[in-house]
Amino acid sequence: MIKTLKVKKKILTLTTIKWSLFITLITLSIICDYYYVHHSNLLRNLILISLITLTLGASIFTKFGKKIFILAKEATYEVKSITWPNLKETLHITCIVIIATILLSLILWGLDNILIFLISLFTSIRL
Repeated sequence: MIKTLKVKKKILTLTTIKWSLFITLITLSIICDYYYVHHSNLLRNLILISLITLTLGASIFTKFGKKIFILAKEATYEVKSITWPNLKETLHITCIVIIATILLSLILWGLDNILIFLISLFTSIRL
């Protein structure tokens, strides 16, 4: 029982240290981006890329970071498995949408005119 409490406390301490490092690196990246704004873009980009790489490397050692990387890997796999329509299918679908939009707008325009006419009859306001 005491061993499990010590192990849990050690894991909690390590997780706290990891997230502190993560937050520190993010803060350092923001500060460096602000501080090196007047310096060379190459130097600024190199520093930012190295800090972001360190941040991502530190985040992969946490449970939450591992879940995020697994989610990103699964998302890229899902995007690769999408079958996109070819040009002919895209043109057909676009034409159908345009025709349906025109027909619906004509129907709504006609209903609007009919309703305005009926309302003007009942209220004896002539337009």
